[in-house]
Amino acid sequence: MSEEKRDSSTEHPNAAILLNFTKGFDYLFSDDLVSAKKHFEPHDDPIHLLGLGVCTFLEAALGLEVFISPHAEKHHASLLTSLV
Repeated sequence: MSEEKRDSSTEHPNAAILLNFTKGFDYLFSDDLVSAKKHFEPHDDPIHLLGLGVCTFLEAALGLEVFISPHAEKHHASLLTSLV
């Protein structure tokens, strides 16, 4: 069976963002929370902000850190603001 070549003109406009986002989750699934956060932080689109929020939540839940909660609220607010 021959492999179809992708035509960039027919690719979804958010495909690159989604592929980049999945790389961040590859870090999470490899138990590398630090690299995942570094991967998500420079991006300000909603999907990467969601990934950053997941990192912050996991950091708080796994470490039971009380001081991380304000950071989680900040990431959540950034996500909500970017959706409007």
